[in-house]
Amino acid sequence: MRTDRSEELTHRSVWAEAWLLAALVAVGGCSEPGRTQATAGAGRVETATVALDANQIVGIKVLCGEPAARDILIKQGFVISGQSWPSIVACYLSTPVDPCSLAADYRRLRDSGVDSMELMVSGAETLKKQFIPPFVTTDAMLYAYQEILADEIKDLELSQVELMRNWQNFCASELGYHGAHSEVDANSPAVRALGLFKTGGWLLDPNWQPDSRDASTPAWAGKEAKLLIDNAGPFRSVGWGRRLESSAFVPRGIYAKDRSLAAYFRARTWWSRYPLRMDKPEELALAVKLVGLHKLMAVPSRKGVFLDDLFNRMGRDDMGEPDRSYWRLCSPYRYLLGRAEDPSLMDFGRAAGEQMKEGSMFDGAFELASDPNWTLAVRTLMHRFHPSIRTGDAPDELVEPGEPQVYVFPPAYVFGSEVFTRTTDLKRNLARMPGGLDVMAALGSDCAKTLLLHAAAPTQRKALAEATDESRARWHATDLIAEVTRHTHRVMMTLAEPELTAGHPAFMRTGAYRRKGLQTALAGWALHRHLWVLHAKGSSGIFGSRAMLKAPPGFVEPNVEFWKALLDLTILTRSALKRCGGQPGGALDKLAEALLRCRSIAEKQLANKPLSGEEQLFLEGFSETLQGLCNPGAGDVPRSIIADVYRETLFRKVVHAGLGQPQEIFVVYPHAGRLWLCKGGAVIYREHVTTDGQVVTGSQWWQLQSKVPQPAWTKDFCLPPVEEQVRSPFYGE
Repeated sequence: MRTDRSEELTHRSVWAEAWLLAALVAVGGCSEPGRTQATAGAGRVETATVALDANQIVGIKVLCGEPAARDILIKQGFVISGQSWPSIVACYLSTPVDPCSLAADYRRLRDSGVDSMELMVSGAETLKKQFIPPFVTTDAMLYAYQEILADEIKDLELSQVELMRNWQNFCASELGYHGAHSEVDANSPAVRALGLFKTGGWLLDPNWQPDSRDASTPAWAGKEAKLLIDNAGPFRSVGWGRRLESSAFVPRGIYAKDRSLAAYFRARTWWSRYPLRMDKPEELALAVKLVGLHKLMAVPSRKGVFLDDLFNRMGRDDMGEPDRSYWRLCSPYRYLLGRAEDPSLMDFGRAAGEQMKEGSMFDGAFELASDPNWTLAVRTLMHRFHPSIRTGDAPDELVEPGEPQVYVFPPAYVFGSEVFTRTTDLKRNLARMPGGLDVMAALGSDCAKTLLLHAAAPTQRKALAEATDESRARWHATDLIAEVTRHTHRVMMTLAEPELTAGHPAFMRTGAYRRKGLQTALAGWALHRHLWVLHAKGSSGIFGSRAMLKAPPGFVEPNVEFWKALLDLTILTRSALKRCGGQPGGALDKLAEALLRCRSIAEKQLANKPLSGEEQLFLEGFSETLQGLCNPGAGDVPRSIIADVYRETLFRKVVHAGLGQPQEIFVVYPHAGRLWLCKGGAVIYREHVTTDGQVVTGSQWWQLQSKVPQPAWTKDFCLPPVEEQVRSPFYGE
């Protein structure tokens, strides 16, 4: 528990120390070496609404060493000086006085031969006479609250260390006892689960050894634990099947200075940062194995019910050791921080239990991830959970809001993380780095919103304002936030948007003081996130160079009506050919299939929906598809397209319509918050008139087309062809 700092210093020594420090500073020139002085240009100062007479301010000589701070104080009635201290407590212990007069007293007493103790006592008396009244700030008491809460949370977390150790040991032993060591397949759910528990055990205790019944240790387990402990940078984890960012495992906050808490931080992060993705069979099988290991699903034939309420079993004799430890490792944070927006193993077991029929085989169901019960359980989770926070450690592995993933220990929902997901949405072209102003604006601070939009790029302001407004609505609607945390945010809003009246001091009614309150609110938010760094669900995104992004597979020209019309035309053509007695080949069928894909992709592009795997493959292999459709087996031999379309009989002129050689078209297409340069092919229209009554043949057109001028109305978007790059099928180069 905390100790009272005031007991560490006597009343006399506190005053004496403060007086001596101030006097020594004054002797050195009225400013302490190394201290940063406030400057008027450090930030934009609001037009003064307070005009003070320096001669009327009692004690203003205290700021004789900081003229910039003195000037700001006179203009607006308050200033945060450039004097900084190790803690906010020191700001009150080191009571400011007039350093110049103290320096004179100090020299006089020192020169008169007074010994050091008498000098200190005399200085203390002088200090009392020049005492400056303390100003109890909201900052100080907010900081004190967070300090006290941090100590309480630290005590709570220390009790969790042993629970984590017991849970990991029990599960690893059970896996070994039930034959994980006899598995031949190194990627089997049992072996993979054993490796995860082994890694977690080593993270919690580098000297940890599992039960002797376990005769197998996956080779990757110890290696991954060492990489994480050594903060060796990002690497691909065999255990989790994705890239891990080892810096996420660096203990921080209240966990940094205590060895056992630092180890607990790594182990807890191991289990709470990475979800089991239900769309991947191997991870679904692993989740099934973990649920079966904990027996979180009730047996209908034994209990007579589909599922016991595990929360109501807390402390009961029929609650197994892994159940009890698992529940206690999950439960405390829901009351202080908030509930999880993602399902846990417990939720997964419940959902599967609801699907089980009376008399179904309990043990067998856990072995087959393909069992219908588990498929239905996943669908149930999709209806019950709707994650809203983007997560991930790598650009190509970001998990967008949407379908839930199962966590071993799901992190708590944090409103700020959802705000960041919205205000960095690449679909809205919000490729930016978020900050505290995003959160304060979403909580309802108009001051924060004004500053946020002012700092944003002009092209992003509208979308950013919309995202902020959506987040404000979400703040009032969500029920995931614990009452303690919700009230913490309310406290912040009393700082960011204080209710002021004419009775408040003039300095509090300035724009500068409003921004000072916003700064305090943001500091409170930072303290809050610092405290809950281990259990809060973080948000991730992409903002950087193109090299950091995964290139899209391609784009379809999003003219949906064209794709529909051409598809209809293809179907009608096939039918007409059959009626004419023709035997249309499979090319029309392949074309219809390609048009269906183009229409679907175009619709998804316009709706900002993700493409399926087959659609991505279609775009990536479009050149081969097009080659097969246009002229199978003909390679890259171009055609010469020309047709006579009108004949004038008096002067014997013939109008021809034809195509020039196809040219490359480059398009800047918006995707995922970036502008992507993409390349395709464009057909080129030409018209040509002959004056001798002759029609132009294909071979003649090949020679003429480069000499035929392009229509004037195309010159602002189409360049003339580069003749040297066109190859003739008739006459060679």
